[in-house]
Amino acid sequence: LQQQNHVQEQSALEYITNGRRRLIGRLQNLPLIVENLFQRKVLHEEEVSKIQAEVDRFDQTRKILDWVSAKGEAACYELLMILDITRKRTLDDADLQQWITFYPDILLSFRLALICWHCAF
Repeated sequence: LQQQNHVQEQSALEYITNGRRRLIGRLQNLPLIVENLFQRKVLHEEEVSKIQAEVDRFDQTRKILDWVSAKGEAACYELLMILDITRKRTLDDADLQQWITFYPDILLSFRLALICWHCAF
């Protein structure tokens, strides 16, 4: 419970930043994550191409995390929502699945805000 309360105090950006070492090289199905980020207008076509051009999965993950983090809070919420929704395909590690489950309560409360964010673009 104490860990969950601490998580709820973190912004999405902080959660991604704090989980970065855990995510690098351990995310699975990166094309699915990238496609979802593109469909949700978090990543642009040029960024998707640069990620796809990276040969190393570690470098692809770093680019995804760097660009999403640089775009701010709303983009980080989008990534967390994608990871939550696709966790069986993208987080096949039990530790990562547990990591993402600490955040859904906050994710649910921000879905409406994200819908509004999409409308702005």
